[in-house]
Amino acid sequence: MDIHKINRALDLFMKRMYDVDAYFTEQSQSFRNEPYIINILFFPSKFLKKSPDYSEKYFKFFNRTQPEIEKDVERALKYLGIDTSKYMTDDIRFHVSSTTSEYLQNYASEFISNVNEFIKSNGYSEVRNLDEYVSNVTLDRMEILIPHSDLNHYPSNVNLRLNFDSTTEVFMNPLLNDDSFRNDLLEYLGNHMELDPQINFWFE
Repeated sequence: MDIHKINRALDLFMKRMYDVDAYFTEQSQSFRNEPYIINILFFPSKFLKKSPDYSEKYFKFFNRTQPEIEKDVERALKYLGIDTSKYMTDDIRFHVSSTTSEYLQNYASEFISNVNEFIKSNGYSEVRNLDEYVSNVTLDRMEILIPHSDLNHYPSNVNLRLNFDSTTEVFMNPLLNDDSFRNDLLEYLGNHMELDPQINFWFE
């Protein structure tokens, strides 16, 4: 059975069972014995409850720990009679679809705009004139974060990875990702837009 036939079988099975797109690609890490990696294509619009395209079935599949998802994929391979020793079932790669829903586009745009306004307005009182050091926050990419454990404290979420311009050689990322800054920022955002609890963020 070649990789193309395996991909068709796996994708058909995962689509029917979980409404999930899955496929194999060759992996280049020579220290691993398995020649192929399992990939899952993630559609945020089907995962986010506030999105018009929300699917409860889709949400339930992704709102679990990574080991639980890996077990389902491995079960699918065994059901299809595929030798799992050739495939990495303990290191699934999640890829966010390049097709972004209108809901998520509008949310990200409003979110970025408000983050920039917060910095310009010196909303973070712990650092005076923060906008002299940090400006032009932009969206670099979106990711799906699946926890390895402790789903109650760290549920699966769509993560906005943010870039910014800096006029200082000091790394500003630790400050911008610190709880003190994040809490003030979230309070500001909550007063200026409707936050989606399934969408998180991180400054790169």
